[in-house]
Amino acid sequence: LFQSRAKIGRCSSPVTTPVLDAQRLLMRDAHCTDTVCGDLFEMGKLVSCEGEEQPETYYGISVSKLNGQEGFADFLGTMADNPVVVREGQVLPTREFIDIQTSMVKMIAVFHAPADGMSTLLEIQAELTGGTMKVDNGFKHLSYLPQDRRGAIVAIYAFMFLFIFLWFAFNLGLMISYFLETKRYGTTMLSKRVAEAVFDILQATACAVNGILSFQQIWDSEEVAKDILNKVATVPFSDPGLVMQEKVAEFFTALDELTGKLSDITILSDFVFVVMVLMLVRITATTAAHPRIGVLTGTLAHGANDLWHFTLLFMILFFFFGLTASYMFGAERPDFAGMNNAMQTQFDMLLGNIPPGYNDDNKLVIYVVLTNLTFFFLMLNFMLAIIVEGYMKVRTDIEENEAENEFLTDICLTCYSWIKSAVERWPDRRHVAQLLRSRIGSRKINRDHLLLQGLDRTSTIKLFRYYAKMDNLKTDPPTWMTSPNKYEIGYQQSFKVKQTTMKARQASFKLKKSE
Repeated sequence: LFQSRAKIGRCSSPVTTPVLDAQRLLMRDAHCTDTVCGDLFEMGKLVSCEGEEQPETYYGISVSKLNGQEGFADFLGTMADNPVVVREGQVLPTREFIDIQTSMVKMIAVFHAPADGMSTLLEIQAELTGGTMKVDNGFKHLSYLPQDRRGAIVAIYAFMFLFIFLWFAFNLGLMISYFLETKRYGTTMLSKRVAEAVFDILQATACAVNGILSFQQIWDSEEVAKDILNKVATVPFSDPGLVMQEKVAEFFTALDELTGKLSDITILSDFVFVVMVLMLVRITATTAAHPRIGVLTGTLAHGANDLWHFTLLFMILFFFFGLTASYMFGAERPDFAGMNNAMQTQFDMLLGNIPPGYNDDNKLVIYVVLTNLTFFFLMLNFMLAIIVEGYMKVRTDIEENEAENEFLTDICLTCYSWIKSAVERWPDRRHVAQLLRSRIGSRKINRDHLLLQGLDRTSTIKLFRYYAKMDNLKTDPPTWMTSPNKYEIGYQQSFKVKQTTMKARQASFKLKKSE
């Protein structure tokens, strides 16, 4: 059982100091038989103010550290199974071990499963601050790797490190090729690809670091678990040569080492969680490679500006609604006591939960109605409208895109083109891409343009023959080729006009000659 206590001091307020002095005098007159009755401040400590003074001992226990926190630790059985304890010649009631000066109390229990060799640390913590109590609990496990399973772990980590190395080398090669392409062709269209390659390299590095740390932790787990558990279990409580305080200190030192090791495991687990979230973001961004599965990223891209301003409006309204609720109801309701609790309560309201007993207060009823009307009925529908509008723009882009096919079809065509380009030795894609960028304004290109760049004639013709079969690259022939009848009709009409004009000129010439 571990507790932290509030630091106490003398009150210096001109309003409360006379009242507390009077209370101390009343306590002295009620409990003392003579004028010498100890320190009045110590007698009135329960009505003292918070200060900087930290007691060195409490209930005969010296200050100890547990997982970085200073406090007083004792055995749970001692305080729970005995009505009183005798410490330093004083009889102390155990029910007063936790009092109003206790700021935090933590119950720690260690369980061990002999069959699995796993140790479990159970923590139940209560924080007593600001007139409220917040209770939390958690489990932490300490396991070890048996000798007969080390070969399998080595194989798994070897495969993982091989994959990380290939991932790192592939993206490093991509980044180098992007830089060389930028230097050779002077294009500025590769900044996004370079950023993606750098992100993947950093992520691969983080995965490698995590793999090294976790492998070392798993490999040394048996020795570490054996050492820590032996320290906890072999405290010499029966040794008459050691005082009880030394035995307790040795036990809680071993317990502190156990909690510290479990905290290191938790930190590594948090690091893995961050890496996994970044991988999830990267995978989501990768779906933008194809229009059909890039609906999510495309919708967010089209609605990014509106979503940003929506987020600003939401944060402003959410903050001031929480500030209003904390000011109006914080003194009466613990779920609105402080901005943190008020924000949590408002978030629960967004999920459909209503504060219990809200209809007992008319002002709270008005607040609940306004909150639901603003956030649930208005802001939520604003966000849905922005998302739907962005999705419709994505659908329009997909319908206007003549190059895309079904996702699996495009994958098969891509693999086929890779194989065909290697067999037929097509021109380097960087040369072709640079030529297309240079002639993007003319919208006309043929194989002669590529041949003028010094590319191989045979491979260039094969490249054009392959892509000329695609519907989106076919061009419409001239109108006179597709509609010969219309052309002939136009020609005949033009010929008739010329004949009529010629006859009119001949008649005019004859008239002038007769005159």
